[in-house]
Amino acid sequence: MKPITLLNTGAAALFTIFVLSGCGDEVRCSRGQGDVETRTMQLANFRGVEVNGSSRVYISYGPQQRVEVKAEPNVLDAINQRVSDGIWRIETDKCFRKHETIEVYITSPAIDYTEINGSGEIVINDRFEANEFTTQINGSGKIKANFTAEHAFTRITGSGKAELQGAAEQQDVSISGSGKAHTFNLATERAIVTISGSGDAEVLVADILEANITGSGRVYYKGTPTVNSRITGSGKVEKR
Repeated sequence: MKPITLLNTGAAALFTIFVLSGCGDEVRCSRGQGDVETRTMQLANFRGVEVNGSSRVYISYGPQQRVEVKAEPNVLDAINQRVSDGIWRIETDKCFRKHETIEVYITSPAIDYTEINGSGEIVINDRFEANEFTTQINGSGKIKANFTAEHAFTRITGSGKAELQGAAEQQDVSISGSGKAHTFNLATERAIVTISGSGDAEVLVADILEANITGSGRVYYKGTPTVNSRITGSGKVEKR
């Protein structure tokens, strides 16, 4: 009987380890608690936002910076309020496995950088002016932006979507994956588009368009630019 006893003991130990390792993350993570409320946060001045997760961010122009956040009280307590190199990283300092969607309302005199890592959303309601404006998505997030800039940088890795309007002297678009850059409403003189994968880019170009495609990506353009294209695969460059 001893071998059976030893086997049962070992199996029980393995089962215990399995259960503890499997639920360890949930044990450490919290849930949102209480009714959703709005809290005004006093932050150092920032010119850009980086959303890490699924938060929704709405940005409007105003002469003074103001930040309001909607979430459960214990989630609000955990939201990062540090600004680094002019960028506010919107994330929590602790793990939550379930909570209501965090909503952030920002009024700012200057914004030139937007980034999403995850499935979040950023919506810029008013037009901002900048020397350079960066739109970056890693994941399935969505950014809507309105700006005037000398140089616009649009980078998508994954299945994210960027919808841009305004004007820029030059726009550089880079898509890795199945992302989409809808920029027919962003008037540019020059555009450089690089797609690796099945992504789509829409650009409005007056002077020069350079399109580099590896895979089945598509570049759609409006305007009458000189078009220089390099395609490896079944990708296409088409006038609309």
